[in-house]
Amino acid sequence: MVIKAIPGLFVTAWLFIILVSAFDGHLFYQNRDVIGHFEQNPLGQLLLVINGGKVWLFLMLKLLGTILTSAILLVIYHRHKPLGLLIALSLASFQFGLLIYLS
Repeated sequence: MVIKAIPGLFVTAWLFIILVSAFDGHLFYQNRDVIGHFEQNPLGQLLLVINGGKVWLFLMLKLLGTILTSAILLVIYHRHKPLGLLIALSLASFQFGLLIYLS
């Protein structure tokens, strides 16, 4: 099955991925005093332990990961639009699940 690349749909999915990541980071920061008790991601837990319970290292790496992922997605879409759209929609679906979980 070939997915027709629709620029507006790609941009919407791409922005949604970034915005959910930013929202997740915002919630993480807002709950920084108690996040050590609630963080379920093993890597997130490790980063908190490594940094003495402070959240800046986790948030910095999350930001860098979001930037890198977004940039790679743009490159993929530029080179092969249907594949880029498929990946963007897949990631946006995952982010939607994360948003539901966070709410």
